[in-house]
Amino acid sequence: MFWKKENHLPYEVMMEELFYADIGDQVLDQVSGSEHWGDNSHLPLRYRLIGQAFVEQEGLDELNEELMEHDCRPLYARNSLECTLIYAFANRLSYTEWRKVFRVCENIRDGWGDYEKERNRFFQNNQITFGELEAYVLDYSDYSENGLKTRSITWVLNDRLQEMASDYGQFFRFYASVMDEFTDVYEKARYYFCKYLYYHLMEKIAFYMRQVGTRMPTQEELAGLLPIKAESVLRRRVTPSDEIMEVLRGCPLSPGTLFEQFNAHFFGYVSMDWVELMLEDIVDVRELSEKEIHKLSDHLRALMSKKQRKECEEKEDAVIVQAKIRELQQKEGVKGSRKGETTIRKYLRGELDLDRTTLICFLLYFSSSVISRSEIRISIDRINEILDECGFSMLRKKNAFDRFVLKYIESDDPADLLMLEMDQYIRVGKNFYLYEMYTGSTSNAQEIRKLKEKNLI
Repeated sequence: MFWKKENHLPYEVMMEELFYADIGDQVLDQVSGSEHWGDNSHLPLRYRLIGQAFVEQEGLDELNEELMEHDCRPLYARNSLECTLIYAFANRLSYTEWRKVFRVCENIRDGWGDYEKERNRFFQNNQITFGELEAYVLDYSDYSENGLKTRSITWVLNDRLQEMASDYGQFFRFYASVMDEFTDVYEKARYYFCKYLYYHLMEKIAFYMRQVGTRMPTQEELAGLLPIKAESVLRRRVTPSDEIMEVLRGCPLSPGTLFEQFNAHFFGYVSMDWVELMLEDIVDVRELSEKEIHKLSDHLRALMSKKQRKECEEKEDAVIVQAKIRELQQKEGVKGSRKGETTIRKYLRGELDLDRTTLICFLLYFSSSVISRSEIRISIDRINEILDECGFSMLRKKNAFDRFVLKYIESDDPADLLMLEMDQYIRVGKNFYLYEMYTGSTSNAQEIRKLKEKNLI
């Protein structure tokens, strides 16, 4: 292909994929013509590549290689839309032929009922317990001849799709038989998030048990188990060591506490926009130079909607910046973030996909507490293995974020490295890679389903 590679961070690429994940078939309708192949198209790169592959009648291997070259995931067999695309490209169907296949598969899904409620038996209650997390990790860590269950399911589906001849009837029967295996998210990324969270919590539990022994725990010792809401239970009586695990399995997790500890460990200094960091100690706009005011105003205007921008056309730069200062002052003192808490809960439940940046950073955080099991600590080789299994590109030195991760893993003082890297970005008026990364994760699955029910799309 003659595509010019775009210089997007992996996070940006994954976010635009995520936004269109549930309406991918409609997006592909818009990329069947060459006028949409240019770099300036408003459509996500991934779907433009797929659309172009249809026009050029590429095979499955060619398309997946092209996707990976552009930092996009290959087609995923456990996605109900992409399952049909794998079949189409494996048999070099035309775009029109694929549309016919896809419409039949839509009817199969509609006739199946609300299968999405039935297919996931984990984390469906209002509260997620530590026992449920353990059960999920152990269940999906089962080994078979083909390796991990999550990996095995995807491999089996991929193999069967690629071996299937262009017999539509055979494919439709296969599609109906694997409905329970489809998922809104990339299950491997969810699995590794849960697995390393489980290791992280097990390390805290092991430390607690070593410290407490057979006496009542102190408040400080209980604080080590805060991500598990176990304080009220463990304070009632002395819990024998052989009973502690069973008690903890019945206790709910606290996504809010996990979010706060994640920030405190890793993101306390980078969870704000560079503008907010620059204005953190500013009370009045007159404390800034004209150059600083102009630079800040330009950035704030760029973030506005078209309507807001038009309303602010006649406003002076200082007025725009002073309004931002007042906004930050009003926010001062607000602790925590319900959005971050909700995001983590949705990661666990498989309602929200983990982008590459978010997965990497949570893996680094969870691994940082692992002391007793050094073999599961995150190394460069291990993180590359996980990224590859999740369909992400492995760490590359040519990528700026990846260079940071490589340095972070090998650093003797990663916190100091993080501060230095962030400071360099603030000085040139840019956001650091990790700025509110997890709050950018979105999923339109429920919204799209509601619109379909109302016949709006």
